[in-house]
Amino acid sequence: MKESETISIRPLSVLSMMLSVIVILIVAWALSDDSAGLDDEYRLTYYTGQDEVYCYYDIPAGDPIIIPDNPTKENYVFQGWEPKYFDMPAFDLNVYAVWEVRKCQVIFMSDLAPSTTAFSMSFRNSGTPINPPLVGPTKDHYDFDGWDLEEGACVPDAEYFYIYPKWRPKECTVILKDRGEIVGTLTGLFGTEVPAAPIIERTGYRFKYWTPSI
Repeated sequence: MKESETISIRPLSVLSMMLSVIVILIVAWALSDDSAGLDDEYRLTYYTGQDEVYCYYDIPAGDPIIIPDNPTKENYVFQGWEPKYFDMPAFDLNVYAVWEVRKCQVIFMSDLAPSTTAFSMSFRNSGTPINPPLVGPTKDHYDFDGWDLEEGACVPDAEYFYIYPKWRPKECTVILKDRGEIVGTLTGLFGTEVPAAPIIERTGYRFKYWTPSI
């Protein structure tokens, strides 16, 4: 450019430059405002009950949610967490465990293991009282004497629970006969040792033994 030359600036050109600067400043301010708070941390608290804190984390907004190990609770099965989030929101978040009552199959057996079958069975909630059937199975030479179960017992936190009957041997009577006549009796419980049979006398004979043997 020569020294004698002059430059004229039109007012419109100046106005356009000013507007460009203003627009750039506005955009820069908006971007800065949107990014503010992304590095701020918010509290993520996990609850296993209404007021039972399981654990908590301080996580920046926008970062992935941290999921802890599954909790456990007696007589319940853990189903997951609610509400579900994948990224940390820009506010403190409370998450609660969802539980389902564990179902246990309670099986009343007809006799002692191992060769036995089920007398009755049903699914019941763990932790609830066990109400056994009043009528039990039957067994030759024995009377049903209730179930082998503590009073007030509850359904355990298990998948299966077996309950066995108790038996009371019946009273048996052994009749002793000689030549068709009853000469005595022996009484005892089935399955127990029989009392010794007496030795009887007969004129002209010597007692040898009873038959069949007992």
